[in-house]
Amino acid sequence: MSRNYYNILINSEKIKIQKTQKEIPGFYEFLPILFNVLLQMPFCTGKLCDENDIEMVKIQDLFQFFIYDTSFKVKNIVYLMEIGSYSDACILFRSLLETFIIYKYFILNKDGSGLSKYFETDRSKRSKQRIKDIFEKVIPNFYDDLYDELCMNTHSNPLIQAIFRGNVSKNEPTKSRIDNINIGWFSYIANQLLPLIIGIIDLYKYVYPNNTLENNKQLKYDLEIVYKFIYNDIEERKSEFPNQLKMIEYYNQIIKIKSLEQ
Repeated sequence: MSRNYYNILINSEKIKIQKTQKEIPGFYEFLPILFNVLLQMPFCTGKLCDENDIEMVKIQDLFQFFIYDTSFKVKNIVYLMEIGSYSDACILFRSLLETFIIYKYFILNKDGSGLSKYFETDRSKRSKQRIKDIFEKVIPNFYDDLYDELCMNTHSNPLIQAIFRGNVSKNEPTKSRIDNINIGWFSYIANQLLPLIIGIIDLYKYVYPNNTLENNKQLKYDLEIVYKFIYNDIEERKSEFPNQLKMIEYYNQIIKIKSLEQ
């Protein structure tokens, strides 16, 4: 009687989720609080800008869809991480990061028209700005450093695919099991995802200065927990993993809200 390999696959995912949750219980205690914030943000924008502020009207109109989608993107990234699909999680994370950088660039330049043009479906009308140039304005050198590494997953670089195979044991890389996990690879993504979430929340506050996030006592408390958890995580990595200082500095720049030179 032949084995049902689909059932083996599904069962392996359940095992990997259990293993992952057992390895990092603090992260999973934090997730419900995080999603309580992310899922409510689209409905807490408060009073919108004056209708005569055309550029901000366009920004707020477009940014609402990014904010709504963020919670689902983050949940999908986490799910891929916990079932050992680290390469696919990187691909989705890269998409979220790139979109955030695009929004941040045009928002901090108060250029709603440019943002609309960048997303124009008609190629003849679309902005000719290169994504690399946008990255350089927001966070110099990041594109050729860390972002290029993320792109290797998107473009199916076989070396990266080999490294990020979720079923390969770190201690025995020549052996594999379909239910293996690697917390080091999980952390590689999580260490970049968490600071980006702070960047998204802070950019949200910038776009919607009349937001009502702190009007609800529970939501205000949860938001404080999110900031504390992520910033404490960054500080711990600074002291324990000095080789991550360059990445941490990049993400400090991503989080920071500052005006950009054209």
